[in-house]
Amino acid sequence: MGGGATTMRKDDEDIDIVVRLPERFRQNISNLTNLTIANNQGRLISLNKVANFSKYQGVRGITHQEGRRTVTITASIDEEKTTVVEVNKAIVEKFRDIPQKYPGYYFKSGGEFEDTTESVRSMFNAFAMAFILIYIILATEFGSFIQPFIIMVSIPFGIVGVIIALYLHGKPLSLMALFGIVGLTGVVVNDSLVMVDFINTLKNEGLEITKAVVQAAKTRLRPILLTSITTIAALLPLVYGIGGREAFLEPAAIAMSYGLFAATLLTLFIIPCTYLIAEDIKTFFKRGNAVKNGE
Repeated sequence: MGGGATTMRKDDEDIDIVVRLPERFRQNISNLTNLTIANNQGRLISLNKVANFSKYQGVRGITHQEGRRTVTITASIDEEKTTVVEVNKAIVEKFRDIPQKYPGYYFKSGGEFEDTTESVRSMFNAFAMAFILIYIILATEFGSFIQPFIIMVSIPFGIVGVIIALYLHGKPLSLMALFGIVGLTGVVVNDSLVMVDFINTLKNEGLEITKAVVQAAKTRLRPILLTSITTIAALLPLVYGIGGREAFLEPAAIAMSYGLFAATLLTLFIIPCTYLIAEDIKTFFKRGNAVKNGE
């Protein structure tokens, strides 16, 4: 601390000249009270004539984040009773109106919650990009813009199974559960791809579309069920802690197993039905174009 008296220039640098008491005089408050200052008439008077002095604990340091002064509050939670997400949601709800009550102040959650939120956001972005790339690859492979949608229609049904399973097991939609959904997407798309490809093969061989769909569903029933059952059976010990519990991986295993269970059952019914609906729509537009050209 001290008062700026003047500035001295040395080479190409400006150096501030600060006037202040020696170190030994700065440790005693009485020395501060006896300092003299000039009043409005230019007379020197003691500082204690115009000011009161008191001692109290000051701020140890001033921290900044994103260019703004901040105060950080940290705490730990009992993960056996609650979760980081639940605690932070309650805190955010409690202090949501801080900017309105105290203009210039704001509240922000950080730590594990912020890291998790950022990871989930990145995961959703990656999932959307993967969804688009899968569609492009399938559209190129089948030479159709509709059939990739038929194949991917089973993904939402698998996600519904994931949400129901997590709710019944009392697990949140965590980052590991999202990893499980990503893995689930690959397996579900593979089952649907096999089904649609076999229908196309039978159709190209000259079989009538309805018979081709029925024949493909019968023929691919066993491979699809065996693939799903073996995968689900391999994940169940992890889900229910058979042989040892791993709480960190449980959400991913639940998402993968139960999502695959729901998607498999629906794939055997939804995919053939969706294929027939798409063919009916295609036939309808072809007939409409034929009538229009005939006119």
